[in-house]
Amino acid sequence: MEVDRYKFSTKQMGKFKTVRYNKPPVRSDDQYIITREGDRFDLLSDQFYGDVSLWWFIALANDIRPASMIVPEGLQLRIPTNLDEVGRQLESAELDK
Repeated sequence: MEVDRYKFSTKQMGKFKTVRYNKPPVRSDDQYIITREGDRFDLLSDQFYGDVSLWWFIALANDIRPASMIVPEGLQLRIPTNLDEVGRQLESAELDK
């Protein structure tokens, strides 16, 4: 399943309406990492999901609103591993609104 954060965005007056997703639930199979110098959200997303565009998912899971893609060194990050299940949950939550 593809997780597309723009799927439920609607265009109003030429601009997309912001869709706010809830933080993905913690699961026992989530991975935790300690960031190193040079880590970036997009590169971590590529490493764990094979898709640089899912960087926002890691940021969301960790309550981080990045000003840049660079992640501070020494930060513990949770990497949700079951992307399909979480994507379905996000989609379901959005449709219920």
